[in-house]
Amino acid sequence: MPSYSHAQEATVNWLKRTGSYGSKLGINKRAAPKSKSTPPIDHNGLYPYLLRFTEWGAVKGLSDATVKTRDRSLRRFIVWCDERSIDDPKAITRPILERYQKHL
Repeated sequence: MPSYSHAQEATVNWLKRTGSYGSKLGINKRAAPKSKSTPPIDHNGLYPYLLRFTEWGAVKGLSDATVKTRDRSLRRFIVWCDERSIDDPKAITRPILERYQKHL
């Protein structure tokens, strides 16, 4: 097993507990749940912040359900931002957040 930092180890453990680890490696035997697919967001400048926030939640010891819920909610927000060409965290202002709340 490769050497991981504490944060990386916590993230890997979280992925294993939630069943996401195997699917990322292409070895998960469980069928993926049928749900709406989210468009890819890894090209958006907000994506690295999502990853760091999710990692922080896992390291902090938040429950798997909390981390998953926050991840899912932030992914929807990033998709919404991407549709409006928002990819810089500094561009997210209070009026932008209010528009997103109205969108919900």
